[in-house]
Amino acid sequence: MKRKFRFNIVDVLIILLVVAAVAVAAKFLIDRSSGSIGGDSKTVITYVVEFNNVEERFADSVKAGDSVQYDVKKVDFGTVVGVQASPYQVITFNYDEQTEVVTTVEGKITLTVTMEAEVTESDRGFERNGSDIRVGQAYSLNFPNFASTGYCVKVTEQ
Repeated sequence: MKRKFRFNIVDVLIILLVVAAVAVAAKFLIDRSSGSIGGDSKTVITYVVEFNNVEERFADSVKAGDSVQYDVKKVDFGTVVGVQASPYQVITFNYDEQTEVVTTVEGKITLTVTMEAEVTESDRGFERNGSDIRVGQAYSLNFPNFASTGYCVKVTEQ
């Protein structure tokens, strides 16, 4: 006597579990292969961080070739390729005349530091040593002779 096999809910769940496991394994293997199928790829970027309200005596503290360390995670964050110091300016509003007034603050500068780094490019953007690099992000950075918090104002892929 032959016994008939019947599908039940447990059989369907086991088959779905096996299919899901195969799909996850395939996605993992594809992502780890070349960057052409959804994987991450390495690229070099130039990014600019602006440090405002810096004392004038620090104008020459950062130099091209200095290494950069991200203070939050204590990891390498690239190399300085350019530095520009400009007078620190504050914008206020004159309510009597209904105009904006730009005032230069004595003894203070804005330090604009351009850095270069090899990063991983993904669908989320650029990442260096586990930290995202994006415009508008605040960064606490350490240089050999200077440390401060500034904002990324520009990112350019090379």
